[in-house]
Amino acid sequence: MARLYNEPMYRGFSRDKEDSYGTPEAGSVNAVRFMDMPTMPTILEAGTDAEEYTGKVHRTEHSILKQGVDLVHTRRLLPWEAGLFLSLLGGSTTPTVLVATANVHVIENDLTDLTCKSVTMWEESNSYGRKEYPGIACTQVEATFARGEFCNLAATLIGDGSEAAGDDLSADVPEDTSEAYLKYSDVYINIGGAYTEPGAVGQCALGVDISAIIRSGTITIKNDGDRVFELGEADIYASGVIKGDLKAEDTCVIALEYEPAGATYLDYLLGETEFELEITIAGADMGGAEGGHDYTVAFFFPVCRVVEATMDKDGSVATGNLVIHALKDNTVTDFPFWQAQVRNKMDGYLG
Repeated sequence: MARLYNEPMYRGFSRDKEDSYGTPEAGSVNAVRFMDMPTMPTILEAGTDAEEYTGKVHRTEHSILKQGVDLVHTRRLLPWEAGLFLSLLGGSTTPTVLVATANVHVIENDLTDLTCKSVTMWEESNSYGRKEYPGIACTQVEATFARGEFCNLAATLIGDGSEAAGDDLSADVPEDTSEAYLKYSDVYINIGGAYTEPGAVGQCALGVDISAIIRSGTITIKNDGDRVFELGEADIYASGVIKGDLKAEDTCVIALEYEPAGATYLDYLLGETEFELEITIAGADMGGAEGGHDYTVAFFFPVCRVVEATMDKDGSVATGNLVIHALKDNTVTDFPFWQAQVRNKMDGYLG
């Protein structure tokens, strides 16, 4: 029996956000190859007559109450893709032209709107064919980096559960092919210093560059978004996605492993020290008219605290582990909870 590899598989996302949740966008598509399993709708809840008298000895009824789409999109880190998912996660995205077609996209959590924005997703795979999934929202973004490795991105996505025939993505223009995967040598980490927002674009001045001592790290930002099933709907699909508990301690977590395990940062825990943190991952120069600007994904956390500090040992090397939580600034400056900056040649995200 002949067997097929599930390659190439394509996943595409609409450039513009959906005007209303679950209504497919027909706009241009950014298509990417992916190695995950193809997406399939999931029954979130079904009802039977198991606890009713109508079934007598055996169940005779089965009805789907709620349906959804759940997936984790995992890829090596590219700026244009990080910009899409971070924009969906936070909801507030402001592009500013740097020069020619180079832009910086300033992304934050939109505190004025608890409704998650959504896009339409298309997939094409040998095993499941061409499919369309509307109402795709992002509930978590995780970026990881480690010595000697590529940086990686994982976006947790949920959809309304409906499925339709999809488009042929193989002919669609993929992500900016001049963008290269970001890697360990592109990572810069600055702790302490002073965070400011000239022109609403955050930056950290002074502080200490601790990049050389970091062995690995993970940035996890989430909005605890969940599907809403409203009364009066004519189907079993969600009516929208609403952000959840944004005050949860693990809404924004940065984990860092470093060496050698000196007391400086471990003492941040006991001293309840508040500090600024910048993690910038800057890759290749855009070149041409955009020369002098790098393809970049940067994260700024204006107020942080260490909530867990431990020591370990790798052979003869003492290592330290920090778990850091970001806090919302409550001073007169009212800095954001977190801010991401993506620099690339995209003209904007979510329309």
